[in-house]
Amino acid sequence: MRITKFLIFTFLICLLGCRKDNETTIADNQKYVKLLWRNKQFDWIPTTLVAKNKKLYFGNSNRNFYSVDLENGKVYLKFQSDYNPFHKPLIFGQNLLLAEYGTDLNCFDTIGKIKWKINGEVNLRKDLSENDKFIYGSVQGNGFSKINKIDGKVIWYLPKDSNIT
Repeated sequence: MRITKFLIFTFLICLLGCRKDNETTIADNQKYVKLLWRNKQFDWIPTTLVAKNKKLYFGNSNRNFYSVDLENGKVYLKFQSDYNPFHKPLIFGQNLLLAEYGTDLNCFDTIGKIKWKINGEVNLRKDLSENDKFIYGSVQGNGFSKINKIDGKVIWYLPKDSNIT
């Protein structure tokens, strides 16, 4: 019984010692890092975080998509879509490309209004990249495509058997 009490007492002393080390670490970090804002309502999914032009873009599991100011957390954009928050959004100019849970790729403007959608035989997956006026990425059923960012039209595609990914 005495050994049990001694072990419990020793364990509690160790825990209290760790707490002080943690407080010191946090205080040391505040010398180098300043918390600008915190908002727990966002409930974001880390795979969606994209920072561009002093804004942070992200989605959550409730199918909301946000754009907030990096400096103060002010919400610029919030809308609901069938956006799959496990895929990064592609942001170009004033447009957002969001892959859906289904097979569609949607292009939204800065107020969340849809500009164009690709569906049917040209179903883009999550590996999109951009260059100038075009988007490049793998497609389900067709292979690899070059797509016009402005209107969503397919310029060319390679057959799916030519893709080695």
